[in-house]
Amino acid sequence: MYETTVASDWFLVSVACVNLRQASQWESRWFISPHPVFLHLEWAAGMVNSKGQIYHVEVNVSDFSESVKFYDELMNWLGYQRIYHHRIAAGWGLRRATLGCNFWIIQCDARFSRKGYHRKRVGVNHIAFHAGSRRTVDRFYREYLLPRGIRVLYGGPKEYPEYSKGYYSVYFEDPDRMKLELAHVPILRGFEEHRQVSRAHASLAA
Repeated sequence: MYETTVASDWFLVSVACVNLRQASQWESRWFISPHPVFLHLEWAAGMVNSKGQIYHVEVNVSDFSESVKFYDELMNWLGYQRIYHHRIAAGWGLRRATLGCNFWIIQCDARFSRKGYHRKRVGVNHIAFHAGSRRTVDRFYREYLLPRGIRVLYGGPKEYPEYSKGYYSVYFEDPDRMKLELAHVPILRGFEEHRQVSRAHASLAA
């Protein structure tokens, strides 16, 4: 049996956490510890398969100096540490994690930065980070976003039941107005319910 323990105040980029072909197997083995500080992940030996998992995400920024300050503070709060720094690029990795997606930024060439970022254009719409609890989402909003005057979207933390049962998150923007999210998704079980509904609909249509 392979076991790792990650503090619940540390987060993983949500798209990096799931191997879609094994999602139903993984989520049956993930659970929240009764202790509020820890999130435990267990899976049988041999189940961890790195094929297809996202290794890193790199974002172009219009002002590297401004963005590296923003992301240094943000990623530190989320439990990341800086793993690389150059005059035009920087990267962060999750502290003491054996699995996880690294996050990078790089200065955009002036030729391509004039139009700026807009999430409605082709490309990345937003990036979501996982939170261990609703309380963590609320604390992030109160203790991090509001004191720094970071632009918050959609009125602050709230439930999004249309995404999945128990989905609770806050959306905010980086200096280039790229949309970011801190989301609590309870063990991904809501997605299993959606799959069950989809299978039921498929069987009726067959």
